[in-house]
Amino acid sequence: MGRPAPDAAHYDGFSGVPLVWAADSGFVVDPNASAEDGPHEAFRGSARDLGAQLLVDVNVEHPATDDLLLGGAAELLAETLGGALPSLWGTGEPLAHAWDRDAVTATCRRRVPAQTLIAFSGPPESVRGEGVRPFAGTQRVGRTANGVRENITFAVGHEPGEEPDTAALTTVVKELAARDVLQNATVRRMGGRSDLTYPARWSGAPIPVGMALGAEAVSTIGTDRALSAPVRSVPFGPPMTPAVWYLIGNGTEANAWDRFRSLMGHLRPEGSPDSSGTS
Repeated sequence: MGRPAPDAAHYDGFSGVPLVWAADSGFVVDPNASAEDGPHEAFRGSARDLGAQLLVDVNVEHPATDDLLLGGAAELLAETLGGALPSLWGTGEPLAHAWDRDAVTATCRRRVPAQTLIAFSGPPESVRGEGVRPFAGTQRVGRTANGVRENITFAVGHEPGEEPDTAALTTVVKELAARDVLQNATVRRMGGRSDLTYPARWSGAPIPVGMALGAEAVSTIGTDRALSAPVRSVPFGPPMTPAVWYLIGNGTEANAWDRFRSLMGHLRPEGSPDSSGTS
């Protein structure tokens, strides 16, 4: 869909490509636009007037026991970073069910051996209490050779001028390590509206904040090597078999991607297999 610009032109709201109206097919790429000119000027800008969105990807794995209850990691993320438990969940939009870990687990069990993807969200604005931020996520559940894995994506919004609490990420990693379920996690920050929507213009690329490796990945890499990384490393658990949280920054530094690449190069030297489970 074409977005109007102040100069009466139009552009694509996702890429910024200049568009013109064609009577027989709607908006099409402007044939007079040059690739060298880049996106339309109205699409360019900065995220300075936007809030911040914290994007978290977490992989956890549990033994496949009869009493396994899924959703604990999603609840930990929601409470620690969003300020409340998830409110709704479902396997499709709109989310039609009140959050219930028993119901989530039962749905996933019925679908074995197929994977199950659910979505969840925080309380709606009309009932959102003080200190509760907008948040939403997905959780993919599937069997592995060693148990049951949950792949969780989580996003939480912050108002303009409100800094995400990166110290709270340490709490999440520490707790998942204590539960002995953490495989790996990555955290990024990007500009965006606090309600988790995006304007039809460039909001900036996600910037690394940190990464975590569970005890299994650290053991494969080697504890000494894992703890001698070129960024700050915080171990949790037994000294010989810890999980490690790597703090890259607060998600605003210009050199954050360079630091992330340096970290990955240290943990996975050129030519070695991807033992960390990240890519």
